[in-house]
Amino acid sequence: MPEFRVSGYEILEVINKGSFGVVYKARDEATNETVAIKAAHGLLSDSALMEMDVLESLPRHKNIVGLKKILADRGALILVMEYVESDLKTAREKLQNPFPPKLIKTLIFEILNGVAFLHDQGFVHRDLKPANILFGGKNRAKICDFGLSARLESLWGGGVGTMFYKAPEILDDSDTYTSGVDVWSVGCMMAEFVLDKPLFRGRSDDHQLECIRRLVWPQTNLVRMYMSMSASLLGATRLSESGLDLLEKFLAFDPSDRISARDALKHPWFEEDFEA
Repeated sequence: MPEFRVSGYEILEVINKGSFGVVYKARDEATNETVAIKAAHGLLSDSALMEMDVLESLPRHKNIVGLKKILADRGALILVMEYVESDLKTAREKLQNPFPPKLIKTLIFEILNGVAFLHDQGFVHRDLKPANILFGGKNRAKICDFGLSARLESLWGGGVGTMFYKAPEILDDSDTYTSGVDVWSVGCMMAEFVLDKPLFRGRSDDHQLECIRRLVWPQTNLVRMYMSMSASLLGATRLSESGLDLLEKFLAFDPSDRISARDALKHPWFEEDFEA
């Protein structure tokens, strides 16, 4: 039994340790509900303050992890949150086979739905990746971990994010960027779910940008050809022409050419029958 205690909750186990602090699985003793508890001790980091800002500001949404309450207990700041059993990175590691095509389409739609809502509310996540997408009952995806998020009106340069999912403008140290950085990350996840491996696998930020430029350049986008060849030669999931079109729009090198999350939700790919 963990030594950490919170009044009114039974601590069951440690789930994770992140930028905010330690994350616990717990039981609400009043309702018997299973919850997640994030606990930060001492001086709060910038990422902890940002996560609180985002979660307190957002209305409830089915594709954003829910904040139930904020507590101060025994010198710790406590976020009591909705509990979801896994994340997409862990879920994939537990499966023997890649995500099936039907699930891939469902996941991308639900992630996009959460991203579009986040952007509508004036925030950019800036660290979207499988480990930051919770995955639970009814194949529902929920975005979590907002420590690197920012308000749209105050975006500025900096090497934020996780390398395999960083947009080229962040890798290139652009002073300013847009909500398109999140759309790029969604495209990287879509390609990864289809290929069962990251599309761009650099060894450093500079090498990551070089890997991107080999496939994606303002005048030439080879993503469609690469994905089609991977399906033919490596047995990867085959995307329809509509699916390839959406992926190209996610991974436009120039952020001004990138589709918005809200527009992507209306893309014909989501209306098609699922690929076999």
